[in-house]
Amino acid sequence: MKACVPLPKDALLEREIAGLIISGFNEDRLNSDLETELKNGLGGVILFRNNVGSPKAVIELTESLRDAADDEDLLIAIDHEGGRVIRLAEPFTQFPPMASLGRANDIELARQVGIAVGLELAAVGINWNFSPVVDLCEPSPKGHLGDRSFGVNPESVSKIACAYIEGLQSAGVAACAKHFPGHGSVTGDSHTELPETGLTRKEMEPHLEPFRAAAKSGVASIMTAHIRVRSIDPYLPATLSPSAIQGILREDIGYTGVIITDDVQMAGVAETVGSPDASFMALRAGADAILVAHDLALAVSIRKHIDLAVRHLAIEIDSIMSSVQRMRDLKKRFRSSKKSRPPLDVIGCKEHRELLEHIAEFNSSGAAWRQPKV
Repeated sequence: MKACVPLPKDALLEREIAGLIISGFNEDRLNSDLETELKNGLGGVILFRNNVGSPKAVIELTESLRDAADDEDLLIAIDHEGGRVIRLAEPFTQFPPMASLGRANDIELARQVGIAVGLELAAVGINWNFSPVVDLCEPSPKGHLGDRSFGVNPESVSKIACAYIEGLQSAGVAACAKHFPGHGSVTGDSHTELPETGLTRKEMEPHLEPFRAAAKSGVASIMTAHIRVRSIDPYLPATLSPSAIQGILREDIGYTGVIITDDVQMAGVAETVGSPDASFMALRAGADAILVAHDLALAVSIRKHIDLAVRHLAIEIDSIMSSVQRMRDLKKRFRSSKKSRPPLDVIGCKEHRELLEHIAEFNSSGAAWRQPKV
């Protein structure tokens, strides 16, 4: 039997594959390794607490990243949900967890919070927020999402989440509904294990409802979960499952935007099939982008692994190019131009602090909130 001989290397194809990877790094400034990968076409960067400081420092960092990539529209992402998952410290407005908005159950309040978060991120050059969590809150106290969720009622979660998404995106920042097909269906934490659920396909439907609503509202991206839903795929976690991504998210729900994986360094996939194989399997299943949250060297290794898989025809080139186009469309839709950037004084401004007060008032008294006159 002949050995499978890969297609020859193609520098343009390698660059296109690099554009499907979002990577983190470990410093608060551009380093030579990251500069090299940005020049090689890295799709984007995710920022964490160790990368960011004052608003001025964040601007200097995001501008240096875009200069290195020679791309004013480079995707710069962050997990900035509110509550315990918030990356930018004061003076950025410290919004409470999404559960507070869920309890308020006021669509206009959720929209205004989305706008406020978006303006503050856009002011420092961040154009992709991996938020909001649209999972239903787990039915068990052992669940790890807790107050990151808007609540347990799919209809309410859908309405509040869509309002937040609309607000965030109207401010020029791409939203990301996560974690498909619903981390609330399990009680484990995919950071440390591969959680699974035995819910039937019908029982999963309430968990899918917020994703249907988010897709209909035009959410820019959806993030997959490293969970195994046996009624959807008895073997593979959703991130790697064609049945979940292509079958449900693309065909059933009809979602046409960017699908990004959760961090492939998480145990749910890293300790089952391994991060490199998980990455190419996710793309083959229909995902568009791979998130490597904390290890640039691993991101480089994954880029080479995917390139080899494509050249061995383990992934169709047409599928890769469809993902490339979706990522390009995302960048065009959420351009981050210095000329259009909100002023820095929007960060922690009076109007945003008043939103905090309104949320606190509602959660303490149950009084209805109405948009203040500005």
